[in-house]
Amino acid sequence: MLYVIAQLDPFIYGASHLLTLYLAAGIAAIMSTIDSALLTLGSMITHEGIRPNKPHWSQAKLQTLGKILSWALMVPMVVAAIYLPSSIWSLLVFMLETMLQLVPAVIVGVWLPQLQGRAVFCGMVMGLVITLGLKLTANWSMPLGIHSGLWGVIVSLTIALVMSLKSVAGRSVKLTT
Repeated sequence: MLYVIAQLDPFIYGASHLLTLYLAAGIAAIMSTIDSALLTLGSMITHEGIRPNKPHWSQAKLQTLGKILSWALMVPMVVAAIYLPSSIWSLLVFMLETMLQLVPAVIVGVWLPQLQGRAVFCGMVMGLVITLGLKLTANWSMPLGIHSGLWGVIVSLTIALVMSLKSVAGRSVKLTT
Protein backbone atom coordinates (compact mmCIF):
# COMPACT_ATOMS: atom_id res chain seq x y z
CA MET A 1 0.00 0.00 0.00
CA LEU A 2 2.83 2.39 0.85
CA TYR A 3 4.44 1.62 -2.50
CA VAL A 4 1.19 2.51 -4.30
CA ILE A 5 0.94 5.81 -2.42
CA ALA A 6 4.56 6.63 -3.27
CA GLN A 7 3.83 5.96 -6.96
CA LEU A 8 0.89 8.43 -6.91
CA ASP A 9 3.18 11.43 -6.31
CA PRO A 10 3.33 12.51 -9.97
CA PHE A 11 -0.48 12.38 -10.16
CA ILE A 12 -1.48 13.59 -6.70
CA TYR A 13 0.48 16.49 -5.33
CA GLY A 14 1.85 15.74 -1.85
CA ALA A 15 1.47 11.96 -1.87
CA SER A 16 5.11 11.56 -0.81
CA HIS A 17 4.51 13.99 2.08
CA LEU A 18 1.45 11.97 3.10
CA LEU A 19 3.58 8.82 3.04
CA THR A 20 6.20 10.48 5.26
CA LEU A 21 3.55 11.55 7.78
CA TYR A 22 2.01 8.07 7.73
CA LEU A 23 5.35 6.39 8.48
CA ALA A 24 6.19 8.95 11.18
CA ALA A 25 2.83 8.35 12.87
CA GLY A 26 3.37 4.59 12.82
CA ILE A 27 6.85 4.89 14.29
CA ALA A 28 5.60 7.30 16.97
CA ALA A 29 2.83 4.88 17.96
CA ILE A 30 5.29 2.00 18.22
CA MET A 31 7.74 4.08 20.26
CA SER A 32 4.96 5.19 22.61
CA THR A 33 3.83 1.61 23.17
CA ILE A 34 7.38 0.43 23.82
CA ASP A 35 7.97 3.31 26.25
CA SER A 36 4.80 2.49 28.18
CA ALA A 37 5.71 -1.20 28.32
CA LEU A 38 9.21 -0.48 29.63
CA LEU A 39 7.91 1.94 32.28
CA THR A 40 5.28 -0.59 33.36
CA LEU A 41 7.83 -3.38 33.56
CA GLY A 42 10.22 -1.20 35.58
CA SER A 43 7.41 -0.22 37.95
CA MET A 44 6.31 -3.83 38.37
CA ILE A 45 9.84 -4.93 39.19
CA THR A 46 10.20 -2.08 41.67
CA HIS A 47 6.87 -2.61 43.44
CA GLU A 48 6.70 -6.42 43.30
CA GLY A 49 10.37 -7.26 43.69
CA ILE A 50 12.00 -4.41 45.61
CA ARG A 51 9.28 -2.85 47.80
CA PRO A 52 8.43 -6.07 49.74
CA ASN A 53 12.12 -6.51 50.60
CA LYS A 54 12.80 -2.82 51.33
CA PRO A 55 9.56 -1.46 52.86
CA HIS A 56 11.36 1.47 54.49
CA TRP A 57 12.46 2.96 51.15
CA SER A 58 10.73 6.20 50.18
CA GLN A 59 8.50 6.53 47.13
CA ALA A 60 11.06 8.88 45.51
CA LYS A 61 13.82 6.29 45.91
CA LEU A 62 11.60 3.56 44.45
CA GLN A 63 10.64 5.82 41.56
CA THR A 64 14.28 6.58 40.80
CA LEU A 65 15.09 2.87 40.91
CA GLY A 66 12.16 2.17 38.57
CA LYS A 67 13.50 4.66 36.04
CA ILE A 68 16.99 3.15 36.28
CA LEU A 69 15.52 -0.31 35.76
CA SER A 70 13.59 0.95 32.72
CA TRP A 71 16.83 2.22 31.22
CA ALA A 72 18.55 -1.06 32.10
CA LEU A 73 15.77 -2.93 30.31
CA MET A 74 15.97 -0.61 27.32
CA VAL A 75 19.67 -1.27 26.64
CA PRO A 76 19.25 -4.98 25.78
CA MET A 77 16.13 -4.12 23.79
CA VAL A 78 18.08 -1.63 21.68
CA VAL A 79 20.92 -4.12 21.18
CA ALA A 80 18.38 -6.78 20.19
CA ALA A 81 16.66 -4.36 17.82
CA ILE A 82 20.00 -3.64 16.14
CA TYR A 83 20.84 -7.30 15.60
CA LEU A 84 17.36 -8.53 14.72
CA PRO A 85 15.83 -7.98 11.28
CA SER A 86 15.22 -4.25 11.19
CA SER A 87 11.78 -3.87 9.70
CA ILE A 88 9.12 -2.03 11.66
CA TRP A 89 6.97 -5.16 11.65
CA SER A 90 9.71 -7.34 13.16
CA LEU A 91 10.36 -4.74 15.87
CA LEU A 92 6.64 -4.64 16.66
CA VAL A 93 6.53 -8.45 16.90
CA PHE A 94 9.60 -8.37 19.16
CA MET A 95 7.99 -5.76 21.41
CA LEU A 96 4.73 -7.73 21.64
CA GLU A 97 6.57 -10.97 22.42
CA THR A 98 8.40 -9.17 25.22
CA MET A 99 5.24 -7.53 26.57
CA LEU A 100 3.49 -10.90 26.48
CA GLN A 101 5.48 -11.84 29.58
CA LEU A 102 3.17 -9.56 31.60
CA VAL A 103 0.17 -11.85 30.95
CA PRO A 104 0.53 -13.95 34.12
CA ALA A 105 0.73 -10.87 36.31
CA VAL A 106 -2.11 -8.95 34.72
CA ILE A 107 -4.66 -11.47 33.46
CA VAL A 108 -4.08 -14.60 35.54
CA GLY A 109 -3.44 -12.52 38.68
CA VAL A 110 -6.93 -11.03 38.42
CA TRP A 111 -8.65 -14.39 38.13
CA LEU A 112 -6.46 -16.35 40.54
CA PRO A 113 -5.99 -14.48 43.82
CA GLN A 114 -3.80 -17.27 45.22
CA LEU A 115 -1.10 -16.36 42.71
CA GLN A 116 1.93 -15.16 44.67
CA GLY A 117 3.74 -11.97 43.65
CA ARG A 118 7.20 -13.49 44.04
CA ALA A 119 6.18 -16.49 41.92
CA VAL A 120 4.83 -14.23 39.17
CA PHE A 121 8.00 -12.14 39.27
CA CYS A 122 10.27 -15.22 38.99
CA GLY A 123 8.13 -16.57 36.16
CA MET A 124 8.16 -13.23 34.37
CA VAL A 125 11.95 -12.98 34.55
CA MET A 126 12.44 -16.56 33.32
CA GLY A 127 9.88 -16.03 30.56
CA LEU A 128 11.73 -12.93 29.43
CA VAL A 129 15.06 -14.79 29.49
CA ILE A 130 13.57 -17.64 27.41
CA THR A 131 11.96 -15.20 24.97
CA LEU A 132 15.12 -13.16 24.46
CA GLY A 133 17.31 -16.26 24.33
CA LEU A 134 15.19 -17.86 21.63
CA LYS A 135 14.73 -14.61 19.72
CA LEU A 136 18.45 -13.84 19.62
CA THR A 137 19.40 -17.38 18.58
CA ALA A 138 19.36 -17.35 14.80
CA ASN A 139 17.84 -20.78 14.17
CA TRP A 140 15.50 -20.93 17.18
CA SER A 141 13.33 -17.80 17.03
CA MET A 142 10.23 -19.92 16.30
CA PRO A 143 10.73 -23.48 17.57
CA LEU A 144 8.00 -25.81 16.27
CA GLY A 145 6.43 -22.81 14.50
CA ILE A 146 5.53 -21.12 17.81
CA HIS A 147 6.78 -17.60 18.50
CA SER A 148 9.45 -17.26 21.18
CA GLY A 149 7.15 -15.01 23.26
CA LEU A 150 4.62 -17.84 23.62
CA TRP A 151 7.37 -20.20 24.79
CA GLY A 152 8.33 -17.58 27.36
CA VAL A 153 4.72 -17.27 28.56
CA ILE A 154 4.42 -21.05 28.88
CA VAL A 155 7.54 -21.09 31.08
CA SER A 156 6.36 -18.00 32.98
CA LEU A 157 2.90 -19.42 33.70
CA THR A 158 4.31 -22.79 34.70
CA ILE A 159 6.77 -21.25 37.16
CA ALA A 160 4.17 -18.84 38.59
CA LEU A 161 1.56 -21.57 39.07
CA VAL A 162 3.93 -24.21 40.48
CA MET A 163 5.56 -21.78 42.92
CA SER A 164 2.16 -20.43 44.01
CA LEU A 165 0.74 -23.93 44.49
CA LYS A 166 3.79 -24.92 46.54
CA SER A 167 3.36 -21.82 48.68
CA VAL A 168 -0.38 -22.43 49.20
CA ALA A 169 0.24 -26.12 49.93
CA GLY A 170 2.99 -25.20 52.39
CA ARG A 171 0.67 -22.83 54.22
CA SER A 172 -2.14 -25.40 54.43
CA VAL A 173 0.29 -27.97 55.86
CA LYS A 174 1.38 -25.45 58.51
CA LEU A 175 -2.23 -24.68 59.39
CA THR A 176 -3.19 -28.35 59.84
CA THR A 177 -0.22 -29.29 62.02
